[in-house]
Amino acid sequence: MNVPPGKKSDLLITGHNGKLDLIKNHENIIKDLGKVGELETGNNLAKPLHSATIVLSDLELFIPLEGLIDVEKEKNRLKSEIERITGRCLLIKGKLENSDFVNKAPEEVVKQEEKKLTDMTASLSKLEQNYEMIQ
Repeated sequence: MNVPPGKKSDLLITGHNGKLDLIKNHENIIKDLGKVGELETGNNLAKPLHSATIVLSDLELFIPLEGLIDVEKEKNRLKSEIERITGRCLLIKGKLENSDFVNKAPEEVVKQEEKKLTDMTASLSKLEQNYEMIQ
């Protein structure tokens, strides 16, 4: 999401089963290694608006993005990238659905196009997840 690497972010962690005690006991290490500004833990913390979310087995981590990035600029960037990759995927799908292309192109070329489509679809999924996170 184009967060500057040296910038500290706040972190909220919610969960159960004693894992929050473990986190509290290692708060300084987490803050130092994770470049965390403020660390807040609790059983039922609400997700802040415009936050990245990470879900683990018994924990949810929220990273508020306000102040870290320009949220509107990042939304526009992600939307533009989603549109670009969607267009490329449609073109590749069109090629692969064209029986003339599939039958006449060397097998290597067809496989290369299939791999491109798979890779782009995975990228598109990640972009869409990031876009939804900052809504």
